[in-house]
Amino acid sequence: MYTECPSCNKQHRITVEKLRVSQGKFLCNRCYVTFDPVELLSQTSFFKRKNSIKTESELEKTGDFLSDNWRLCLALCAFVFLLQVYFFEGDALVQNKTIRPWLEKISSVVNYPLTPYNNSNEFSVLHVSFDPSIDNTFILKASIVNQADFSQNQPRVKLILNDFVGKTFAERIFYPKDYSKNTNLQIKPDMSAEIMMIIKAPAEKVGGFRFKLI
Repeated sequence: MYTECPSCNKQHRITVEKLRVSQGKFLCNRCYVTFDPVELLSQTSFFKRKNSIKTESELEKTGDFLSDNWRLCLALCAFVFLLQVYFFEGDALVQNKTIRPWLEKISSVVNYPLTPYNNSNEFSVLHVSFDPSIDNTFILKASIVNQADFSQNQPRVKLILNDFVGKTFAERIFYPKDYSKNTNLQIKPDMSAEIMMIIKAPAEKVGGFRFKLI
């Protein structure tokens, strides 16, 4: 145990036996003041207690350290959350016309390409024809325009053939590889593109057709 002189603040190591002998009086060997050692009795030395006391600047540094850790944890949590959102809802977000411009900005910063925008309803068909040719074939021609705010891949084409009473007897979906030499070509906003295919004439007589982009 330790006691402290109230006059000069000197620390004195003291035992239970010395307390019993002192009978409430203890002489400081520095300033020679007599005092009651029990009043200022402590289990630890003043110097040890002093080291455990933090100054205001030290407390501020501790607070800054904890604050920085919290910021880092929050940033990591936000990053993990965004990854989960992109993993589960990424396709829908990329195709969203309101969110996509922001994703394109992020994509340019991180150098990570987005999935191409795809909305066949934002293609307009300017002209389409399905005419017979002399060598037992039909020539399908179409002009389309991308009216979306974003570039789109070349669309798929669905061709439906009807007989003379309007009944469907054949249909097929054609992919960009079926009508384009450059399947990686993207149609920019307000840009037009031509579709042309030579199709073998079916066994039944063609009375009409329907053309659809999908």
